Amino acid sequence: MRYLAMIGPKQMWGKQTLKLFCKEVDKFTWVPVNGESSIEFEHKFSPGTLVIAHITVASNHLQRLEEATQQIVLTLQGFSAISRRYKDLTHDIEAWKESMQIQLEELRRREEELLQRAEELHLDLVCTIAEHSEPTIPQSLEEHHDVNSEIATF
Repeated sequence: MRYLAMIGPKQMWGKQTLKLFCKEVDKFTWVPVNGESSIEFEHKFSPGTLVIAHITVASNHLQRLEEATQQIVLTLQGFSAISRRYKDLTHDIEAWKESMQIQLEELRRREEELLQRAEELHLDLVCTIAEHSEPTIPQSLEEHHDVNSEIATF
């Protein structure tokens, strides 16, 4: 398991203390841990140095240490790239929403125009039928329906 840790001061009995901050769960996921681990190892790091400690979980055995600067920088760069991408996508989504709203307004306007034009055409048709037919007053309800049917077919 990989842990982000800090090298502590060398103890009188020769052991070095590691202050464990967090452990790696996956590439960009680290979870906090609290604790110190007294482990013997070759002293090549100064106290206060941030390191990646490779520790066997079952035996609490230190496999190796590596300086953490590179890992921290890469992780921060990854988070920065994700953050920039998130901002870009958020901006794109807002632009799409605005575009969709404009298109919706245009469709509603066109729908209203088409409804008005259909009403005008219907009125023109009724007037045309009235001009070309003899003015008769329907004698019965049945004749009234026939006139309406004739108008509807045009």
